[in-house]
Amino acid sequence: MADTAYEQLLASLVASGDVPGSVPTMEELLQQLGNTNPRMQLIANYLAQRQAEAKMDDNDLTLPDKDRLTNKTELRSSRRKRSMDHLRQMVENMYSELEALREINDTLAEALGACHLCWGGDSTCELCRGQGSPGFAAPDWELFTQFVSPAVHRLQKDRRVNDRLSNKTNSKPSVE
Repeated sequence: MADTAYEQLLASLVASGDVPGSVPTMEELLQQLGNTNPRMQLIANYLAQRQAEAKMDDNDLTLPDKDRLTNKTELRSSRRKRSMDHLRQMVENMYSELEALREINDTLAEALGACHLCWGGDSTCELCRGQGSPGFAAPDWELFTQFVSPAVHRLQKDRRVNDRLSNKTNSKPSVE
């Protein structure tokens, strides 16, 4: 499909010949290619952004030095603010996810009677001194039934199915 777009683009360039104003601009060419090729779209967007920045710089040349510095400073400040806002949002999202994961961890540790801080993997843990693997404390029966029992039942079911399958393949056919 991209080859067809390139062929159409070349055909339109050849057809336009030397007619003034009929040759598409670089931006138009990149836009046409970008419509069929996502990579070209990224390149087109990048070049458009660079061109816009260059125009701003060209416009700055007509300004006095003080105003030119102010515009560049404002541009940098704006970019920095956008970056900080983006980072702040990422941190908030990560913190929310961490809180949710901690809640799940604590619930599962309680269901299994394990230390919710280290699961018995840290000898310096203030809560269990590295002894908090599952079964360290009495499991919470209700949580155990809710989270662990379904997994145990599934394992038992899968084992029975696998046993039946292996018995069928191991049994020899009877000879009549």
